[in-house]
Amino acid sequence: MHSEVPVLIPIHIGALDLSITAQIFWTITASIAVILFGLWARRRITRVPERLSQHFFEIALDFIEKQILEPNGLNIRRWTPLFLSIFLFIFLNNLVNIIPGATSGNSNINQTMALAFVFFILALALRFKQHGPFGFFRSMIPSGINGPIVALLFPIELISLIFKPFSLAIRLFVNLFGGHTLLITIIAFAAMAQDFIVPIFSVGGSVILLLFEIFVSFIQAYIFSFLSALMVSEAIQEH
Repeated sequence: MHSEVPVLIPIHIGALDLSITAQIFWTITASIAVILFGLWARRRITRVPERLSQHFFEIALDFIEKQILEPNGLNIRRWTPLFLSIFLFIFLNNLVNIIPGATSGNSNINQTMALAFVFFILALALRFKQHGPFGFFRSMIPSGINGPIVALLFPIELISLIFKPFSLAIRLFVNLFGGHTLLITIIAFAAMAQDFIVPIFSVGGSVILLLFEIFVSFIQAYIFSFLSALMVSEAIQEH
């Protein structure tokens, strides 16, 4: 990415810096795009899809239900709105990286960490609600495990639980940061080359990498959504 993220609208309230950077701008743009997509798709909905927007929306709904919610045993009616929104938000945020001069908010570890901690806190709250104050910790031990082995297993499970949001955030950040950095590097070779052969291969490589980045953007949105759903599912299961 860039060593410094350009500030578009400086906003300072005392010691608090609320400036709108390029990453924040594109994050807001992605959020608006998700809302507009939903409004676009819900116009003149028919039982048999006739409009392109409804086709796209139903494909997205079916993907979320079949590939994310059902494998994790989550109620479709209850959880589809949340996971459809987060999937589209992350996917559109990831696609920002293919726009020349743009920089995705997901390329900032602060944003990916914030997203991960939203689902981490949600999972903790659901676990506490489902199992109560005493069952909260007991629920982290697999069923059928008793005796001294619990003393060995519990710290491992607790550490695993604590590190889940960090793993989720770093995975998304590194893939987006690395892919965009590689794309910039290949394009830079073309700019610095003194003959016409290197630019040809650099541009060709950039196009291939661009298509690959679109694929990676989709996969990363899916992985983040699936692992978030898994975290929620583990929280509300009996064991």
